[in-house]
Amino acid sequence: MKNTILLFLIMITICSCGQKKSIVENKPRFKVPDSNYVVLSYNKNMDWLFEEGENTNLTESELIEIEKILDIAIEQNNEEQRKRLKQLYPNRNETDFDLQLKENKRQYIPIINPKGEKEIWVNFFCREIDYIDWKKIPMIITDGGKCFFNIKVNLTTKTYSKLYMNSQG
Repeated sequence: MKNTILLFLIMITICSCGQKKSIVENKPRFKVPDSNYVVLSYNKNMDWLFEEGENTNLTESELIEIEKILDIAIEQNNEEQRKRLKQLYPNRNETDFDLQLKENKRQYIPIINPKGEKEIWVNFFCREIDYIDWKKIPMIITDGGKCFFNIKVNLTTKTYSKLYMNSQG
């Protein structure tokens, strides 16, 4: 009887451990490498980004949610660019304005706006500029085309706005 109870307890422990492990393994992870992004602090001198707001942080789950919104925004932008291209140049298939999320470096600046909503300005760039420490200050570039673009994401409402690609030089 004791052996049966002991065997039963061992089996429950083994089964429980397996279940806990599989739950952890199935948890979504933010897939942008640490070396390709930074979360910068908002300060009042950045009024060109947000009229008002209080500095806040981002969690990994929020970064994952932002990524989902970005995927939609970029797909919608690229589809719109392809439609414009077909209207202007029916024989041309490629646009120079398709934006890509992969392999771009990113800067996130999150705030809590006066409505209590979490907004994030996300800045993308495909190459670093020698004289700017991108892990400390926002990279503001006035040229560069699709290599430099940014967007605002409202995490509370799950929407985006102000997708801006720098002009081409």
